[in-house]
Amino acid sequence: MVTFDVRREDATLIWDIAHRAVQQARKTLMATHGRVESDMLRPQDWAMDVTAVHANGCPLRLRELLLADDFNFVHDLFGIRRHLNRETGKLGDHFVPRFAMPERA
Repeated sequence: MVTFDVRREDATLIWDIAHRAVQQARKTLMATHGRVESDMLRPQDWAMDVTAVHANGCPLRLRELLLADDFNFVHDLFGIRRHLNRETGKLGDHFVPRFAMPERA
């Protein structure tokens, strides 16, 4: 079962990331495809995806992700969107976000 339990500070950062993701999706997808799917324009969808990943086995360096350059931000957010298993909250296809916390030895 997917959990969405994160610290309050993390939730605030995740919402900031989600709002940036909407702006980035609009900018990137309009430039490349001339259109944007409506689900890419809902910050709550981005927030749920990022929260699910962060809370279910792949903690993220949220502040660094929020402040990342556009290229790396898009890589992680669009990768999360593409590879997230919404039933488990886990990432598939061996995708690891660039702003994932390093694994402890």
